[in-house]
Amino acid sequence: MTTTLEKLGLKVGVPGGWDSRIYQTPFAGAVLQVSNRQLSDDYSDFGDPAWIASMPPGGIFAAVIEQDPAFAGSGIYAQGLDLPLRPSDAGENGIPQTTPGVAGLQQFFSAAGRAFALFVVTSTAQGMHGGFESVNGILRSLEISPGNYMADIPPIYLEPVP
Repeated sequence: MTTTLEKLGLKVGVPGGWDSRIYQTPFAGAVLQVSNRQLSDDYSDFGDPAWIASMPPGGIFAAVIEQDPAFAGSGIYAQGLDLPLRPSDAGENGIPQTTPGVAGLQQFFSAAGRAFALFVVTSTAQGMHGGFESVNGILRSLEISPGNYMADIPPIYLEPVP
C-alpha cells in the first residue's frame, strides 16, 4: 500500500512501512524526509546525526531539501534529478561527518523553477540494494509544483559574516 503525502508544492508516494514527512524550517523551503525506519523527533533537515549513526542494518534515509530559488537551473543545480540512484554512488565522503557503517550520497537538482539538494544515507552492514530500489521508487513518484516556498523565510543565512 502506498500513501500519498502532499505539502509545500511537493507530492510523493510513500510505500507502506516507511515513515515520511514534509515540513518547512527557517533555513530551507520544503523538506521531504523518508526512511524505512521511524524518523527521529529531531527535525534536522539532513537527519539527526545521532539517529543516522544508529542506522540499523538495511536502514536507509533520504531527504529532499529546497534551496534558495536563485540557484535553480544554474551551477550544480543545472540538471534535473538523476535517477536511478545506485548503491555504488554512496560512500563515506557523501555524508557531512564520517560515521562507521554508514554511507551516503548527495545530488543537487532543479525542478519546476526550484532548487533542491538530495541527501541519502544508508547502512552498509547488509546489502543496500533493497533500500535504494525503494528510494528510487519514491523519488520517481515525486511531483514538484512551481512556487516560492521560501518567500517567508528571513534571509539570515545569506547575510555576510563580518
